[in-house]
Amino acid sequence: MLLFGKTVDHITPADIQRLVEDGVRESKTLEYKETLPSSSDEAKREFLADISSLANTNGGVIVYGLSEKRDEEGNKLGFPASPIHGIDKFSADEDIRRLENILRSGLDPPISSFMFNPIEVEEKTVLLLGIGRSLFAPHMVDYKNHTRFYSRGNTLKQRMSVDELRRAFLEMSSWEEQAKQFRAVRLKELFEDPAIVGHAKVIAPLVTHIIPLGRSGSLLDLKQLPNRLSKGFPNFEYGQQGTFDIDGYIAFAPLNTECFYMRFFRWGAIETYACSDVDKWYGAEKSINAVLFERNTRDLLETAIPFLQANSIDAPYMVFLSLLQVQGHSFRPPGRGMVLPPAPIKRNELLVPGVLVPTTSQIMMTMKQAFEVLWQGAGWSHCPGYDSRNFDEA
Repeated sequence: MLLFGKTVDHITPADIQRLVEDGVRESKTLEYKETLPSSSDEAKREFLADISSLANTNGGVIVYGLSEKRDEEGNKLGFPASPIHGIDKFSADEDIRRLENILRSGLDPPISSFMFNPIEVEEKTVLLLGIGRSLFAPHMVDYKNHTRFYSRGNTLKQRMSVDELRRAFLEMSSWEEQAKQFRAVRLKELFEDPAIVGHAKVIAPLVTHIIPLGRSGSLLDLKQLPNRLSKGFPNFEYGQQGTFDIDGYIAFAPLNTECFYMRFFRWGAIETYACSDVDKWYGAEKSINAVLFERNTRDLLETAIPFLQANSIDAPYMVFLSLLQVQGHSFRPPGRGMVLPPAPIKRNELLVPGVLVPTTSQIMMTMKQAFEVLWQGAGWSHCPGYDSRNFDEA
């Protein structure tokens, strides 16, 4: 659901004006509608078809309140017309609630990845509706005896053929398995990689994989990475030691090259490792500050996911946490109380199942299940204090 590399909730009035001034044409992921769908059955079916076609393909954005230019015969040309028309008698509470109700009741299975954003432009209201590419596609329009599957072509929706449906079911079910296999291969290869061996001394590292689902091909603009890393990415504020290779780009933080590494695969996956903060804690010889992992993961995801989105690599993402070389270690509890940690970890690896991260909103609540598994792997019943955690203080 990206427009100009931004999610719908970050679009500004200037972006809407840019659509008109630059004559941005409708595409596979962008559509203009002059008015909101009415309350008629036909309009509701059309609305559901529009939404499902985007969710079943690559996601996208519908802009309500922009009319299209027409040729001499009255045919729409796909370009937004000036001036901005806006939506008449718009009520954010009533209109958005009405559209949400249609979405939730008219698609099978229902979609969860959508977002509304009303914007005031030139004293007119424009409503953006962003639809994410769905992990649970294909979605069927199921409204008053109208049952159809739709996909989106270059600018128009179209009914899905039997072959398209078969491919969609197979493709969607394989995304998560492909992500799991990629993670397994990388964990096996990571510390045998010539770019890593001899460069970094790794102590009980937390390895994080951020994998965009259903993506392949050369998508990242690798040239921008050396400059981009030093402008916002955690651990790279003071520069980097980096190099390009056949897979993408590798970087080590310059002041602590022995503990932080980041690799960008040119098709969009990101791999990092961060060494544990290991110390002695009330008799535990090898105590890990797992709360620090939580904060660092938050910082990483809140930086990396917008970067991927700016490169048109949209959600969904699968995030995997892998804590390695930890046999004999313990997790240090938060705070300063004398809470003895459980018995030392008996396994050498704690591999957490992947977590689906749809957007950057509420990242830490989405990741809670992953950290719960990690803490339980260290013998705790849950993440102590997670729900009330101030992640800026570890």
